Amino acid sequence: RHVVRTFESLAGRRRLRGRDVLELGLAPGPRVGRILDQVARARRERRVRDFDDELALATTLIRGVPAEAERNDDSP
Repeated sequence: RHVVRTFESLAGRRRLRGRDVLELGLAPGPRVGRILDQVARARRERRVRDFDDELALATTLIRGVPAEAERNDDSP
């Protein structure tokens, strides 16, 4: 019962989506997916609690990681 109640309470919860990231000024492309992945990881780790936290984290990630540096992230 506890699991069902928990799920039901989260069902109406808004989560960050690609269009939200685009509205923050990020151009369409693979970086949008990477931002969403990082926000999803933070959600699983309970570092963000709600949509506002997710939006704030996405904003920080967009401002804090220049696109050039992110592309070079896979380099040794």
